[in-house]
Amino acid sequence: MSLIFLGGVHGVGKTSMCSDFGERYHVIVLSASAIIRSERQNPAPDTRTTVQDVSSNQELLVRGVRRQRDFLPGRYLLDGHFVLKTTAGNIEEIGVDIFSAMGVSQVVCLHDDATAIARRLSERDGLVQDVTAIAALQLAELNRAAVVSGSLGVNLQLVKAFDWAAFEACIK
Repeated sequence: MSLIFLGGVHGVGKTSMCSDFGERYHVIVLSASAIIRSERQNPAPDTRTTVQDVSSNQELLVRGVRRQRDFLPGRYLLDGHFVLKTTAGNIEEIGVDIFSAMGVSQVVCLHDDATAIARRLSERDGLVQDVTAIAALQLAELNRAAVVSGSLGVNLQLVKAFDWAAFEACIK
């Protein structure tokens, strides 16, 4: 059983890049946000790009991933984040213990030009995006991915968004 963690900021293209890899590579594709929503008992005041309570959300994620893996053993690709922006506007790192508890065996982090990410987010959410804030969040995401992979002793692969060949090589 293996768990590939695919990180990257909101709008970088994680969901798009995961969309058809499941069937082609016999990988079970999961979304961290979907797992958290399914594990949560009550609605939360989170938005698509910010989180009020990062810590409790991550506990829900661990529980949900464990439940999924117990129910359906296999090879997993989990789309999520290494850092999150809180509703207060702060960048909060996800603890290495969360990745360890989920059994992450490989780390892939998507990155892209902040302007391109801002454009995708604007098209998706209909809101003007702060390119500087996206760049800062992406830098924090990439730095945290390096810390997490180093702490876990697992491989980190950085992939430019929509570089299908590089992404495919990571998943194979």
